[in-house]
Amino acid sequence: KKFETLYAKQLVMNSDPEFRRVSTARPSAVRRFYADHPEFRREPAGAQLGRVILGKAIFGEQTGELAEKSRQAAIAKGGLESAANELAPGSYSLQPPFSLDADTGMLDDIVRFARTAAPGEVSAPIVLPTSVMLFVLLARKDGRDVSFDEAAPEIKVMLDRRIMPRDIPSGG
Repeated sequence: KKFETLYAKQLVMNSDPEFRRVSTARPSAVRRFYADHPEFRREPAGAQLGRVILGKAIFGEQTGELAEKSRQAAIAKGGLESAANELAPGSYSLQPPFSLDADTGMLDDIVRFARTAAPGEVSAPIVLPTSVMLFVLLARKDGRDVSFDEAAPEIKVMLDRRIMPRDIPSGG
């Protein structure tokens, strides 16, 4: 009986245009949210890299030498992926896009390379205790300011979901 009462109440309320109007985000709420949340006012700069990892456990003493050969072959052939597939199959991987404005936990050398390299450029070998890595810059996107008019639809949808009545509670 209680569930039926709650269900009927929700049905009537959601059928009422005035109730639905109140449950949507107002323009002033959208504007206030935009003003209070700077992350909606800026689209961060980003980059995508391709990476070759040459493990010292697999390649031994020749790891550094192989990394340099891979780099030279990538420059000569015009691509790190094809050079890596020829010299060290399975060592190339495509990295997910990442923000250049946020702290991603990446090594400073890698972030610096992503910020300054031209697309297609291959990094110098980065030597770590257990491996040597090479990177190629596949794409870089500059950060930009996002106007209120661009951000408003996304903010409105988000606020409408937050304000809308939740699922009808189940009960006895």
